Amino acid sequence: MQGIIPPLVTFFDEDGSVDKETNFRLIDILIEKEVDGLLLLGSSGEFTSMTHQQKSDYIDHVIPYINKRVKCMVNVGSNVVEEAVDLAIKAEKAGADAVLIVNPFYWPLSEAQLIDYFSEIIQSIKIDAYLYNVPMLSSQEIPVNIIPELLERHDNLKGIKETVSDIGRYRKLIENVRPKNTEFVILTGFDDHLLPGMMIGTNGSINSTAVVFPEISVKLKKAMEQQHFEAVNRYQNLIAEAMQLYDINNSFFSTIKEAVSYRWFNGERVYHKKPFHLINANTRSEVERIVDNINRKWKED
Repeated sequence: MQGIIPPLVTFFDEDGSVDKETNFRLIDILIEKEVDGLLLLGSSGEFTSMTHQQKSDYIDHVIPYINKRVKCMVNVGSNVVEEAVDLAIKAEKAGADAVLIVNPFYWPLSEAQLIDYFSEIIQSIKIDAYLYNVPMLSSQEIPVNIIPELLERHDNLKGIKETVSDIGRYRKLIENVRPKNTEFVILTGFDDHLLPGMMIGTNGSINSTAVVFPEISVKLKKAMEQQHFEAVNRYQNLIAEAMQLYDINNSFFSTIKEAVSYRWFNGERVYHKKPFHLINANTRSEVERIVDNINRKWKED
């Protein structure tokens, strides 16, 4: 999978159960905006706040609803490897195209332990697998040097999502992993890395503002491919402005979900799972300001 792959937020009812209908509405909107794929249960999807059963039920409902209209990837990472394997198998049976695997948090793992963890999950399925490197949340970077060994072991390991501040990390992957597999996919995680990443050889982005403003990331990627640099500059600046959403709450997914509701669902009330229901008091006003400003500039395009 490559291209623009928005990481879905997960809407809940007041009692904390998954709100299937609102999630379905969001999926329809993003597909209409010509995204290349969708990521389920990522960081934006609050997988850390969901029970294993909730994640399992979500997979059973959402993947059939997507119904192959676009590619579908599911984050299955867990501190409990048996649960990760269970979700990976369930995602494959439900019709997912790929799984994403974040490494466990809390205890740092040795390189041998990381290889064993990823291998246990990857070998349990036949669909494609992608690693998820997000050291600011997992507290441990996936070492570049273990990826070639994983590629030798597993033909279905196809790429990695990189949510890192250091753009030099992409260069290291290109220099040390691509020679082993020229088709190895590198997806950027930070929104404003889509452009500089593509300039040195990455393949697209899984970024949270693409759930609120999918058109911007989609058009930026196309403009870059077509070398329309005036448009590239415009869209890159809009993405940078949209990233103000990340500054409102530590739990950025809370803000993104509020922004999705404001832009796409007429500001319908959003329910957040505890303890993330305690968001900054100015969240909605700041969301409205940012979204309105970008919408105005978008209409001027």
